[in-house]
Amino acid sequence: MVTLTDGNTNDEGQIDYSGSKENSKQLKASFTDIAKNPQPIVEVGKESTKTIEIPFTMPKASFSGVILGGITVREVNPSSFNTYSYTIGVVLMNHRYDSINKKKSMQKEDIDYDKNQEAFIVRLINPSGFLSTDNELEIEVENVWGQKVYSYEKEDIDIAPHQEFSMMTDKLPHFFYRWEVKINQVEKTFYSLHFGDKVIYCSPIQLMVPILVLLLIIVGITWLFVRRYYKEKLN
Repeated sequence: MVTLTDGNTNDEGQIDYSGSKENSKQLKASFTDIAKNPQPIVEVGKESTKTIEIPFTMPKASFSGVILGGITVREVNPSSFNTYSYTIGVVLMNHRYDSINKKKSMQKEDIDYDKNQEAFIVRLINPSGFLSTDNELEIEVENVWGQKVYSYEKEDIDIAPHQEFSMMTDKLPHFFYRWEVKINQVEKTFYSLHFGDKVIYCSPIQLMVPILVLLLIIVGITWLFVRRYYKEKLN
């Protein structure tokens, strides 16, 4: 059996051709979109070879970069659990001398909260059409008392073109957290605040604004009470 798959990034940060992961919505053109497999089942006799032709069509929209895909040849034998399987990685490019990867080019991240797992999902997104290789990710999470509640560190993360690498934190219930996320030595600090079922993310400056407003309100109310107290005392 011959199967075509798209190049993606698995949970270990490695390029994967198994086809088990869903493609990112930002993928410009996938291998399975432009490559067609006219003969998925091929019979090959003993000590013989057979040529398979896989036609390609040009992507509808032009873009800079490469397309990753895989061709898996697997033995079909219902009576045996130990069957032969082999995957060939394919890189499609405009010119064979073009560079296919950019080291440590990953600078875009996204974060969501999974209510069912009570954990955060951090994604590194590769917005370019080239392989983003040798990326580094460090995460430290502190609670409102400054105690470290979670840390994560991983190197050598390779992300397929227009795909993403995702990881899930340990269980972090609804709370207030301070995050330090470092991608390729570029550090970013932000806060996550739970309001009911919603999670709000803000920078240190954005967090200071409501705190200052709240302090001003408290000071104003206190001043009014003190003023009223002395006014009544004088009368």
